[in-house]
Amino acid sequence: MPGNKLKENEVKREFGARVRAVRLRLKKSQEDLALDIGMDLTSINEIENGHRNPKLNTVFKIASALGIPSSKLLPF
Repeated sequence: MPGNKLKENEVKREFGARVRAVRLRLKKSQEDLALDIGMDLTSINEIENGHRNPKLNTVFKIASALGIPSSKLLPF
């Protein structure tokens, strides 16, 4: 359904924006975050820009690396 696709894209964008906001508040670079969770820089960039749908375990890794509960990153 087209409506579901739009919602999925909105969730990805909002999740990425939250990751970026926390990362910047902590003065961490995308490269630092990528190294902390064992991902490549391109993947972090795609997540922050809402172009990649991270797996659940990646959500938990990102939250842990940022020192926050995963619920703070999820827009629902």
